[in-house]
Amino acid sequence: MLTIRDVLQGDAGIEGGPLIYVVRDGEVVFYVGYTATGARFRIGEHLGLWGRGDSPLGRLVRANEPESDAWQVNIIPGGDEAKMIRELHPCLNAALNLQGADLPDRYRKGPEFERTQEHPCWQAMANELGVS
Repeated sequence: MLTIRDVLQGDAGIEGGPLIYVVRDGEVVFYVGYTATGARFRIGEHLGLWGRGDSPLGRLVRANEPESDAWQVNIIPGGDEAKMIRELHPCLNAALNLQGADLPDRYRKGPEFERTQEHPCWQAMANELGVS
């Protein structure tokens, strides 16, 4: 099983696409994503290393370092992102995830991830879009 560290170091089996990637810590699923460019590039984008800037997933990874280096990344060649989101209910996916899981308290480090009345998926999206 690959970890965040493995992916960022460019270990085999993560380049190219299309593929679905699932970022998790054991049973806690944080994010399901799709990439046509490879998991290393896309997760690097989430972390703000290049491309679009950081994302809620990237901020969560950084807030939980160094433990997050060992979070697992499952790679599924091809795959159906929408189906995976509906099945796994990741904490940080807002789209297609009306029943998303709540982010456990042990990962709530920093003001962005403090508990709110709103579902964390929607709060993360609102933060991303600059909507209060």
